[in-house]
Amino acid sequence: MQCWDFMKCGHKKDASCPVVLQTEDKKCWLVVGTFCGGKVQGDYAQQFKSCVDCGYYKYMQGQEGTRNTGRGIIKKPRIIIYDDNTFVLKMVRTHFSEMNYEVQSFSEPIPCPPLENTNCCLNPCADIIITDFRMPRINGIELLSHQAQRGCPITVKNKAIMSEDLPYEHIDKIIELADIFFQKPLHMEELNAWTKECISRVDLSQPLANYFV
Repeated sequence: MQCWDFMKCGHKKDASCPVVLQTEDKKCWLVVGTFCGGKVQGDYAQQFKSCVDCGYYKYMQGQEGTRNTGRGIIKKPRIIIYDDNTFVLKMVRTHFSEMNYEVQSFSEPIPCPPLENTNCCLNPCADIIITDFRMPRINGIELLSHQAQRGCPITVKNKAIMSEDLPYEHIDKIIELADIFFQKPLHMEELNAWTKECISRVDLSQPLANYFV
């Protein structure tokens, strides 16, 4: 069943919706600027949130609510956050959860497979990683360094370090291992802008490894 039949819209008749011209595989959620709901839905990054909540999208997954990360199926962007400050951890987790991200949060980086002497697999475990600098046992730079040594497939451009302060001698390492440093207290609009750039660099149809679930 095609989306225009499921949604009972009239755009099939005049081919005014780009989904009619650009796709024959029923994946309307991969087409930019659809007329779903009677208005242009914007670019790919803007429209994915409404797509994953759409009845037709869920219908195409075979069962309502399934999070299918197979090829061609949009998933929620996944962020992993490490911070031993429970207040900051909860604040950032809640913020991105409300923005329809899948969030996995930890008070220390022990769950990270590279710290268990295990090489990363081909699929990344997240789209974005945000880590605090000052944490028990190891700091954020040491965490990212371990990931790099174990072949972490997540691009450095999608990794960030945050802290109240950062010793000057660590600046070169941050440039090497992360894309950006966020000063605490955090400004959420800066985080939002950066994560939006991160999502533009990832393929949201790519399956992710599930180390932590």
